Amino acid sequence: MMRKYLLSCLLALPLLSMGQKTCKYDGERVRLSDNTVKVTHIGKLAGQKGITYQGMDIWGHTLVSLQHTGVATLYDFNGKSIKKKGQLKLASYDKTNHANVASFGTQYAQAGDPLPLLYVARCSGKKLRGMDNLFFVERIDPKAMKSELVQQIWLNDYKHHFGSYCLGAVDRQNRMLYMYAETTGRLHPGTNRHWVMQFRLPEYRGPQDSLVILTEDDALARYDMEDSYTFDHQPITQGATVYNGLLFLPMGVGSKAQPSLIYVMDTGTHRVQNVVNLQSAIPHELEDCTVWGGKMILQTQGDIYQLEF
Repeated sequence: MMRKYLLSCLLALPLLSMGQKTCKYDGERVRLSDNTVKVTHIGKLAGQKGITYQGMDIWGHTLVSLQHTGVATLYDFNGKSIKKKGQLKLASYDKTNHANVASFGTQYAQAGDPLPLLYVARCSGKKLRGMDNLFFVERIDPKAMKSELVQQIWLNDYKHHFGSYCLGAVDRQNRMLYMYAETTGRLHPGTNRHWVMQFRLPEYRGPQDSLVILTEDDALARYDMEDSYTFDHQPITQGATVYNGLLFLPMGVGSKAQPSLIYVMDTGTHRVQNVVNLQSAIPHELEDCTVWGGKMILQTQGDIYQLEF
């Protein structure tokens, strides 16, 4: 069992420009020269009122922000600010679609499409046509502001090893799909575990690939976070992104009992490498994240932040 890292977030004195704050953390370096992460507020989200913010990803200069049910708001993003372009409903729009994680792949549905396919973790406790642990693969047209559901990826838990509320993200650099969820749920801390599975990213070649069924037997790797880490509390799972062999998992709601944390897992060694405590800099519910221009972009309930490790 690896020793547990205690990471603290300290506000910079004085605060840096653009509302920037710095957080120091212990443990191994996430990326650069020292164990400090700079936090900058990028802007406020302008989605549909009364619906929680969930998944988010960026391709080029287009930021796609999802809300519960599958409302998608598109923004122009230049690394310093966001500007709303328009809004649409995903083809998978439904009251049971939590749209918890958004992750662009590398494949385009057709040549000439401005955006590659977007993978959306449904993350619902209710089954849809007998299926849970579903990923919707959407083809978004940012000019016409419409979306087409081209594929569904179903993790069939026929062995009944896993709970619902399955999250995940695409590893674009290696064309892999990571799925992540709990087993018995945080209300049962004595038995609950947080599992990760790695799959080859399913291809989409046409309507014949509209439904892809995966099982635990198809996984290239399967491990639990508890294999290398003991939690202080049962964290509330949120989003995910994969970059340079690291799986970033934002968790928490910005409260004392459920602080804003990002767990960093090494996908090669299968162990928790860091726990970055952002509670002092971002005392809000974390949702989803991505890496853009070597920096992490993080969506919370209503805001976009930039993290520089």
